[in-house]
Amino acid sequence: MSDDFATLAARMSKIANAVELDISDLTNEISLAILADVSKDTPVDVGTARSNWQVSLNGPESGVRPARAPWPSRWRPPYADPGTTKSETRNQAGVVWAGAAVVRGRRPEQAVYITNNVPYIGPLNAGHSPQSAAGWIERGVASGRSRAIREFKFKNLRRL
Repeated sequence: MSDDFATLAARMSKIANAVELDISDLTNEISLAILADVSKDTPVDVGTARSNWQVSLNGPESGVRPARAPWPSRWRPPYADPGTTKSETRNQAGVVWAGAAVVRGRRPEQAVYITNNVPYIGPLNAGHSPQSAAGWIERGVASGRSRAIREFKFKNLRRL
């Protein structure tokens, strides 16, 4: 009888570890999907707001970074060609790449923070820019979370 309980205890321990690993993997996927969506939807002038989505563990980042691939403003002289998006794409790709590097080093017990410290991120989210309707951050968080959960595959539990 005690062998049965020992076997059950070992099995339950394996299941608990698999659940913990899968939930940690899901947290990583949700974090990266949210980062991708909010950075993609960030209105762009020269790229500073889009470049300032920062991922950190256990606490929010501080400070503002310069644009990763700055571009002349579309709204102030000298004007950029409105059809040009290479710089915008590079800024977003750089943010996602940097965020993925942080998330890859995450331990299961660590919280993930996604922050943007440009002083005008609040007004941008409130609809100040004609490029995005108000509430684009909330919509990006919701869509990233939903997509990550929908597409997630439980790998560790399936191995048991």
